[in-house]
Amino acid sequence: MVGYDYDFFWRAAQAYINGQSPYSVTGFFSPFPFVLAMIPFGMMPYNLSFGLWSVLSLMALVYVNRSRFPRLIFYLPVIYTLWVGQVDLMILALGFSATWLGVALTTLKPQLAIFILPYAVYGWWRKGQTDQIWKMGIAVIALYGLPTALSPGWWSDWMSSTPSIFEYSLHASSLFGISALISYPTAVVFAAVALVGGIVFWVIKPVRENGYWSWVALFNPIANIYSLCVINRLVDWIAILLSWVLLPISLSLHTGLPWAIIPLYTLWRGRLKKPVIQPLPTQ
Repeated sequence: MVGYDYDFFWRAAQAYINGQSPYSVTGFFSPFPFVLAMIPFGMMPYNLSFGLWSVLSLMALVYVNRSRFPRLIFYLPVIYTLWVGQVDLMILALGFSATWLGVALTTLKPQLAIFILPYAVYGWWRKGQTDQIWKMGIAVIALYGLPTALSPGWWSDWMSSTPSIFEYSLHASSLFGISALISYPTAVVFAAVALVGGIVFWVIKPVRENGYWSWVALFNPIANIYSLCVINRLVDWIAILLSWVLLPISLSLHTGLPWAIIPLYTLWRGRLKKPVIQPLPTQ
């Protein structure tokens, strides 16, 4: 269904506008500040708002990827992101903007922010731009503090409506997707894969963008197909071809595990070639 995920966002905003809890919308799991950001879209007719949302997503894709934009139109995770109306492309554009405000706004999707914030803080620290760190921290406090003052109960509503990380991992398009194939309790499999991920991170030390974002895509326990957009700037034509080959395999196995092949490929390719990615300039 076109706009499947966006429909949850739009209806949650509509619910809040009409004086109802956004978490009364089944399938909506985003934090309350995201609902407030969606209010302008919720005030529009659905088709108009989804069209505008899609245009903004395409603009975000161009901003982050520029020269790679033409090829990424054929990359299945990008197509899927646009098809279902997810927010990932805009969140990544905010994160890669290298600005304190942009990085703070990534917390509107905590599943991505948990990886973007450490990467941004590490980069600022290395460059001695500590002012960016504390400005970002203040912005995050304001972004979540003001909505909490407006509606203190949203935290409990959000937590109670959000699936557990173990439920997410059963469908993860990463190495955590193995949870769907192994009869051991999901929590045991989750812990084992997380341990392997931690070891890989510290041994390989993927602090360069090529390594870090491939690692994120490989070991993200709550990844979906669109979550592979985190490696958009590492995608070549082989990765694009892989994305189409892996789709029927993943569907036949009923697990997202095969999608881990794409970040594994980008890690392998990064070992053979010098890094080709340059960070976006700090503004």
